Amino acid sequence: MDLDTHLTMELVTTTPTPILMRILGFCFGADDINVTSPERVKGPYYGVLTDSVLRMFHYFRDGDYDMRKLNEEIRYAYQQDEQFWWEMTGASEAKQEDFEFGNQAAAIFVWQEQYCSGALSMGLEPEEYHPEMQKLLIYKYIWLPLFPEETLPGYQPPASGYLPHFDRLLAESNSGKHDWIRRIKK
Repeated sequence: MDLDTHLTMELVTTTPTPILMRILGFCFGADDINVTSPERVKGPYYGVLTDSVLRMFHYFRDGDYDMRKLNEEIRYAYQQDEQFWWEMTGASEAKQEDFEFGNQAAAIFVWQEQYCSGALSMGLEPEEYHPEMQKLLIYKYIWLPLFPEETLPGYQPPASGYLPHFDRLLAESNSGKHDWIRRIKK
């Protein structure tokens, strides 16, 4: 069975979820690291993500994860189109499921940390999420730590954190609502 069929079967049925999805939920879900509560996040957010990655290493070392399969799943994901990436976290761009408890907030924080000047914004909105943020999170906090000697074919982190996706957010009448986006390094 090819990887495409294998991943499709796992995502559609109740059989075990792909390793990548389990890691994202376990290590970067808001339920685990409480990213929506400023009181719980002391210091730079990077420390919280680093803690999640260290716990992930512990589970890889002592758990039943197949590193070869994880490597294949990540390579497969980065060969897919934008719709695939939207569907990883919701049914579509318009319907992002479990924003408060999923890993979209962590992905936004990674994006802010990488590309924004100033403090991180804790007041996140689901419409601020974009799959490019998820790609950066997986690359920085899963791929690089677990496969440091390997190149991820077809992916380089963007040189700028500005996404066309932000244009409509910045045009909203409440000009202060998405201030962190205005701090993006262009």
